[in-house]
Amino acid sequence: AKYDLHLLRGLTDPAEPNLLDQVPPDVTATTIDSVIRSLSPKNDWIAYRQVRKFLRAGAFDILHLHTSKAGVLGSMAGKGAGIPNILYTPHGHIFHKEAAIPGFSELSPLKRKILYRVRTRAYRCCHRLVALSEQDRREQVELDLAPEEQFEVIINGVDVASFSSGNGDEVRGVHPRFRRFIGSVGRLSREKGHDILLDASAKLVEPDPELALFLVGPGKGE
Repeated sequence: AKYDLHLLRGLTDPAEPNLLDQVPPDVTATTIDSVIRSLSPKNDWIAYRQVRKFLRAGAFDILHLHTSKAGVLGSMAGKGAGIPNILYTPHGHIFHKEAAIPGFSELSPLKRKILYRVRTRAYRCCHRLVALSEQDRREQVELDLAPEEQFEVIINGVDVASFSSGNGDEVRGVHPRFRRFIGSVGRLSREKGHDILLDASAKLVEPDPELALFLVGPGKGE
């Protein structure tokens, strides 16, 4: 391989699947337990210093960051470590007026403003930002999170062919009363908008009793 690949991860939430066993053998995985999802200024400062130390020791050429909390912390640590190329894929943002992000939606306006400033500062540490859609990029630009020229749009890489090869007979064998199916695969969490899907599906199922909705995924929404 042209590059040595390293995966740096935080502590996994017990409610979420641990995917370490799926890391390819040519990728070196390292866990820093102080990197957690919840906000904790004292703990986050410790995590920042540990991540910066790790990145500085590794003398990495490229740093690619993901998600909100880890990405913000990692981009600042990468800047502090002198990484020459920092890319950040936040997988959306948390500042949309209709967002329902657990732990964020309940915050006071002051705390939201602080998090907004932290996010914009983190973006300034990055050389490029990756949006998952044109709408995602447009929203972040309109929110003044970063200038448009800093973004690249890379659509989620989902192999749709792997979901269209079957004919549904296996599912019909288990649920013979249904002939057509709507499926949603993902974490069962409030910000995913399953309530909207349920409301819409109810309107479809009422005149079509052979239509079924399947929700597949872990989470407290179970």
